[in-house]
Amino acid sequence: MQSFQEKEIEAKAKVMIAELNQDDNYTKRARPTVLYAGIIIMLINNVILPWISYFKGLQIPPINLPSEFWLAWGGIASVYSFGRSKEKLLNIKHTLQRPDSNID
Repeated sequence: MQSFQEKEIEAKAKVMIAELNQDDNYTKRARPTVLYAGIIIMLINNVILPWISYFKGLQIPPINLPSEFWLAWGGIASVYSFGRSKEKLLNIKHTLQRPDSNID
């Protein structure tokens, strides 16, 4: 029996796969766009601003985003990585099952 969290992750993965199968190219890039935005903000806050502050002697406030952004970012990152892992595993399984596969 699946737990609620497993069912939720599976449902989110299905939504992600359905979005990836659409013809709209931005929908396919929307999750990576949000992921890249979060990574860039982390890079700015934790590397660039402290570096500037250290060498220039300036007090530069970090970029603060609401906790809802980070909650959503974590959920998107989790579902995205789960979906990519499952996709790769299915691809490996499909490759191993092909009769013309040269994998020993």
